[in-house]
Amino acid sequence: MFFTKASVINIQLERENTSDIENINRFLSQESNTDQKQQQINVQNNKKQWYTGTISIGKGKKNLKVILSTGTSQLMIPSKNCNDKNNCNGFEKYYECLPQDGCNPTNNQGSQNYLDSSFDGNYVNTLVSIGNLESIQQSALLFDKSNNFTTSNQKVNGILGLGVYNVKNEGNSSFVTSLYKKGLIKENMFSLYLGFKNDDSQLTLGGIDPQKLADKAQVYTHQVIQNDQSDLQRWVLQINQLDMRYFTYKFDSSNNKALVDSSYPYIGLEKNLYEKISQYFMQRHANMTKNGLKVNCKDPNLANIYFYLKVNQTDRVLNLPIDFYLSNTTQDCQILISPITNNENFAVILGIPFLRRYVSTYSYSKQQISFTQSIADPKDDTSNDFSISDNFPTWAIVVIVIVAVIILCVVGGLFLYKKYKNKQLGNSLKQSFSSNTSSH
Repeated sequence: MFFTKASVINIQLERENTSDIENINRFLSQESNTDQKQQQINVQNNKKQWYTGTISIGKGKKNLKVILSTGTSQLMIPSKNCNDKNNCNGFEKYYECLPQDGCNPTNNQGSQNYLDSSFDGNYVNTLVSIGNLESIQQSALLFDKSNNFTTSNQKVNGILGLGVYNVKNEGNSSFVTSLYKKGLIKENMFSLYLGFKNDDSQLTLGGIDPQKLADKAQVYTHQVIQNDQSDLQRWVLQINQLDMRYFTYKFDSSNNKALVDSSYPYIGLEKNLYEKISQYFMQRHANMTKNGLKVNCKDPNLANIYFYLKVNQTDRVLNLPIDFYLSNTTQDCQILISPITNNENFAVILGIPFLRRYVSTYSYSKQQISFTQSIADPKDDTSNDFSISDNFPTWAIVVIVIVAVIILCVVGGLFLYKKYKNKQLGNSLKQSFSSNTSSH
């Protein structure tokens, strides 16, 4: 981990309110200087299901691998009581809150929703650090139980919320805002680059890394929809329309919220829209399976998706190419679109497929999100290579190998036996022929 300096880059931005893009514009065009505080955090791609980073907790700086989520504001980590495989499956480490480690327990019990699951436990105040930054005091939900949380064999140690507010922290400050208030980062903002490689993704605290931008001339900035309740404020934008080839869906004013969530593995669609778009896909030879929509990888017969997101009084159209929402980790390509199953009132969730296409920048001071096309390339996705080991357990592979060896042995034995019998028959005929010849 290291500090970086902003480079001198002249960006030609589309014409819009200059104040709306003030923060990101400054980071893309200002002179380099040694006072610039911008922390780059390495992020790991966990088979495209989650993107994780490492935090250190307590005075002892215990390292935990945590999911980076813009969809929640709370830091959630398993407690020492979280050891039941049925209730805490998928977590490989826990944290014990001890005063000598800088952790102070509270009497506040709580439950936090996360995607389609939830976590139950107690709130604590403890020291948290990331990268090589100083530790800061943060509220954390130390959970004893997780409900309906699955990791598909990708072990993690918790979730780091990168949401707008954390009402459990002093002044309702989020994790990033807490870093900013302590002077550890220059600006009250962060950006995310989610790549296809295992180790090229990045969280940039306090700025944006221009090297992750494919087209620096196009920075699209959107105002976050405001909520009167701080605990309900999310990174939510207004979406007015979704288009594909021969398919258009317009959102009405009562259901036009799009949540930006870096931990959601799909493009989430509300039930009615998902049913309509599923019919559209199935007309193009997609199949509905228990794991969602799948299509022939060699002939997907699909089209780009276009999202119409509100900017001031107009719409900005952001496109998602086919390669970004298809995953061929099996012999068929899975369409990374899923119905929204929780009770929150979102029409769309712009999850990981969308955020691989665009570097996303989150400004706390302006309450804005900016999108710029990223350098992420689907061709770098090594997990797309179909492997029998990804779809069969080890014991099944061993059985297959043993059966194959037995079949080869049987076939080989039959071949040798037949050859031996033919040789015997040939010798008998030869002897018989010799006997007949000598008798004459």
